[in-house]
Amino acid sequence: MPPSAGENTAGAAPGPTAAVKPGLGGISEKPEQVQAAIAIPPATRQRVRDAFFGFVGNEPAVARLSNDLLRALIDRPPHLSKNYLFTGLPSTGKTELSRRIAVALGLPFVKLDGRGVVSRERLFELVNGELNQQDLAPSQVGQQVGLPVMEYPPLIVFIDEVHLVPKGLQESLLTMLEAADRTVVLAKQVARVEKATFLFATTRASDVDAAFVSRCDEIQLKEYGEEDVARILTHKVPHEWPKDIYLRLARLGRCVPRVAIQLANDLVTAVLVAEHPKELSAHLDDVRRAREIDENGLTPMDLSYLDLLERSNRPLGEQVALNMLRTVDKERILNEIEPFLARLGFIKHGPQGREITAAGKEYVLGRRRAGKQ
Repeated sequence: MPPSAGENTAGAAPGPTAAVKPGLGGISEKPEQVQAAIAIPPATRQRVRDAFFGFVGNEPAVARLSNDLLRALIDRPPHLSKNYLFTGLPSTGKTELSRRIAVALGLPFVKLDGRGVVSRERLFELVNGELNQQDLAPSQVGQQVGLPVMEYPPLIVFIDEVHLVPKGLQESLLTMLEAADRTVVLAKQVARVEKATFLFATTRASDVDAAFVSRCDEIQLKEYGEEDVARILTHKVPHEWPKDIYLRLARLGRCVPRVAIQLANDLVTAVLVAEHPKELSAHLDDVRRAREIDENGLTPMDLSYLDLLERSNRPLGEQVALNMLRTVDKERILNEIEPFLARLGFIKHGPQGREITAAGKEYVLGRRRAGKQ
């Protein structure tokens, strides 16, 4: 079954009405002809609003998706024959938006990881496995190049970290994404996916094949601010805490909802198991220290990275920095540590590599001075 919607409103804007080609339920192919707009039923508009209920931030993206979904729901059966590429830093809502699209359309949701998509055959094995679990299957509608043509039912296929899909495989899937084709030739069948919606997410859009990107509607998601994450926390961890506690949790969680929610749950536990009562802020201090996080949300890994740049006293290329931080995963450095430190203004990227800023240097030196006292 498709996933359930979130809990609280995100204020997604309703989309405009759509001009319809008589008898097809779609948009007219003659833009010069102004046709009477179809009245989208209020229940359909509410269905789309409900699907995005509780999603915080990135309102322009929600508005674009809402309009596309209203148009898609006019079709029978409802489907959205479109490809989206969600780009942005980790935890900006790429997966969550994809799930909510499936909610709005009421379609099966197949979630895959780019690491696991190693061939076209494997991709459709995973899709078929998910469909089988929901008592669905493609149906044969003809033959092509001596192979049965299997038409897939409306569904949502979401591939996270699509930049990890081998470039050659990305290129081999271009026909699947082409509006005039939407087929993939496999070893034992030709898969026709006219009624499938393909959603892709990446933190590194520059590593995705350019032709692949060109066949997608790219939606760039902005990172959350402290106010956004505080709003999310009030819904996910509703304990009627003072606003300054929610804002501090957001800051300590690096404005990443997932991390901030973990800290909030730790705070709930700390209060429940405390031997002696104390102020909520004091409990949060205990949580912060237990996780080895400073007041700005920096972890020992962040501080090691800053220390490395400060002691090097010169710009470092990506591979040099990775070699010098051998115990830290590359993806974590590129997707978490560097974007966070750059947002704080502690590092910057130049033509010769990443380097520490004056603010970053002062932060490191200040901590060293404090440590010697």
